[in-house]
Amino acid sequence: MLVRKLAKYCALKIDPSQVHKSKMEHKYAIFVLGTELANAMKDVEFSSSGRISARMRELAEKTLKEIEYLQ
Repeated sequence: MLVRKLAKYCALKIDPSQVHKSKMEHKYAIFVLGTELANAMKDVEFSSSGRISARMRELAEKTLKEIEYLQ
């Protein structure tokens, strides 16, 4: 089920309509969502999905560090 595969993104409770969240929080949520989507695609055997997932995960980790630094 897709909702289970997007559990980390859903747990963030950040959606595009939430204007009170910072740009950095939205950026992080996008990278987390991208990671989970690429992982879901990997299950359907797209060859480059693994690389996309790894890159999205790297970008999410970098953005999370930026958020933590700014706080």
